[in-house]
Amino acid sequence: MGRASGLVMLSAAILIVLSSLCIISADDSSDAGEYKPVSGKANITSVTVDDNYVSVKERAFAGCGNLMFVTLPGSIREIGSGAFADCPGLKSVTFCGTGNVSVGGGSSVMDKGTDAVIINMVKGSLTVPAELIGGKGISSNETGTVFRYNGSLWEQIYRFSVDGDSLEKITPRSDFSGQVILPPTVRAVSESAISRLFDFDKTWVKGVVIPDGVRSIGSSAFEGCEYLETVYIPDTVDSIGRNAFLSCRSLKTIDLPSGLKEIGWNAFKNCTGLEKITVPQRVSSIEGVFEGCSELREVKLPAGLTEIGERSFYGCSGLESFVFPPKTVSVASSAFFGCRSLSLTGLPDSVVYIGDRAFESCASINIRELPGNLASVGDRAFAGCASLESVYLPGSVVYIGREAFTNCFSLKSIEFGGQKNICIGGYTFPMGVSLSESFFSENGSRIMNNYSIQGNFRFSTDPKPGYYQFSG
Repeated sequence: MGRASGLVMLSAAILIVLSSLCIISADDSSDAGEYKPVSGKANITSVTVDDNYVSVKERAFAGCGNLMFVTLPGSIREIGSGAFADCPGLKSVTFCGTGNVSVGGGSSVMDKGTDAVIINMVKGSLTVPAELIGGKGISSNETGTVFRYNGSLWEQIYRFSVDGDSLEKITPRSDFSGQVILPPTVRAVSESAISRLFDFDKTWVKGVVIPDGVRSIGSSAFEGCEYLETVYIPDTVDSIGRNAFLSCRSLKTIDLPSGLKEIGWNAFKNCTGLEKITVPQRVSSIEGVFEGCSELREVKLPAGLTEIGERSFYGCSGLESFVFPPKTVSVASSAFFGCRSLSLTGLPDSVVYIGDRAFESCASINIRELPGNLASVGDRAFAGCASLESVYLPGSVVYIGREAFTNCFSLKSIEFGGQKNICIGGYTFPMGVSLSESFFSENGSRIMNNYSIQGNFRFSTDPKPGYYQFSG
């Protein structure tokens, strides 16, 4: 779902449109406390009116095509006809305040057949008559109740529980199933470490809309919502917690906000329907984020990312191609483990470190020459890479871990690039693979069994050219 940026905050004196960074003075001739129209402002997505206003004029927001969220204070007593007409993107109108809030005014403040919900966040009672919204209107004294128009009545569909400015619980009413639109009065979703946003039945959650102003999505917030298909996240969100969308198996695509800086461990693990993802430029780490996303085929990462984090794409068996950020220094442990469809013929020269099991069981990669600045290849880094045919190890490589090339059944040769010293783990080179250099034990005898080549080696030409084992 695309997004247009625009947050409007209405005070008694000014209207601020953040998207265009302009300040518009209210009409001096307007009645005190009466908000006049800003109809047609396409860049507005959210409006929050403060409690200096008592009324909203006719067609005040009519034609605001991208308007999604409206928050009205308890001071509002009148809403004019068509105030929110021709707003096809409208998701929610939220009423706030304390005490008994009763709103009157004109007729049909919203379009007939609107999909927008009305959210009661009043700490007291809320009354909105039928003349304004149709059906039999709304009368509610339950804070956090959400209403949807079913064609004849405004019915309760779910209820929020809030702790401070954090949303902590969502409870459905009757047999509701569909999209959950969160209240714009919160700034965090499931912030508590022990919070369970939903009870055990999450099958009713098909979509989630998070309003402008929310800053964080907490750990495990939507974990296990296996029928969740769509998520809207505003640009105000800068962090997504660990396990936040774990096992949301029906989620095929999600637009991450441009303001995002942090994505927690396993945030999208086992989202087996996810097909493509673009990680925003401010994100600096992606450890474990997309593990088990077996249908993931298209990935775009920030240009400044320096590490492909641990288990980032573990088990992404559908991933066929991958573009490394130009400053990649490290491919961490198990980063691409089991990406059996991944076809790579090379790595960026900037890569210095390849972690344990980084490319294990990547059966389709055929990297012939490792990066010119590479220093270390971890244990089982290329184990089970059945398409590897030959490998060149540049002179910068000083460590090759245990079983680094085991079960590489097509591997025929390994060429060394002139290392002076190198440390080799056990069973690193498969039997039958031709090595460009000879290896000798400490007593000077040649090591004939590839499996026996392990330990610290130093190159020498005396008595014969090759690598000689030494202690220490």
